Amino acid sequence: MNSSTDETLENLAAKRDPSKLLDPLKDLANLQDDPASFERFARRWPVFARVLDDDPSENYVGFGGERWSKMPPSIPKRFFRTWQMREVLREIWGGNSKKLGDVLFPGPHDYPDRKPDPDWLPAHQLKVDWHRGEFVYIPETEFQGAVYELFRRSPFAKVCANRDCPAPYFIAAKTAQRYCSEPCAEPSQRAYKLRWWKEHGTEWRRKKSRRKRGKRYRQPSR
Repeated sequence: MNSSTDETLENLAAKRDPSKLLDPLKDLANLQDDPASFERFARRWPVFARVLDDDPSENYVGFGGERWSKMPPSIPKRFFRTWQMREVLREIWGGNSKKLGDVLFPGPHDYPDRKPDPDWLPAHQLKVDWHRGEFVYIPETEFQGAVYELFRRSPFAKVCANRDCPAPYFIAAKTAQRYCSEPCAEPSQRAYKLRWWKEHGTEWRRKKSRRKRGKRYRQPSR
């Protein structure tokens, strides 16, 4: 790849606002298996949706290696690429480093709709910055840029501990956070309080009763 192309990729990366890349990523990870959810996502985030013009053929593999035959039948086939991106994103969000590497440094055949590049090398997405003493990642797509930003914040990328949460993939405010919201945390808090009362409630009430009796019979000082 020539230097002019490298500069173009670098300029595109510089224009992206990392703080805004995680919003479409959260929406993508939390997509439900119904046409309406995919339609709304495609309208709101058309760059991320990657809607196909035609239904994929039997032999079409596409992004991530997942065949369209594995996609839930409730999802229209034109959203095959979007569904594939959602599936790999969920694995990455759960800590799959291999899938992360596949997305950030894809092979020459990982994107069937990308034009063949005889000069393709994975290193073209890394720039050496001598002054900062580090490698700088240059994403080729908005999706790669968003996944890279998620990678940089990986300690805060959480899956809600509430199994009934409708949107479990979230960015936590603290690394110890386990629930995406107070409503999701309430069942666990109630269960914890119930266990505490079963184990310590009797002793707590006994101590409270002693303190009340002590106050009742205590003589006022003169």
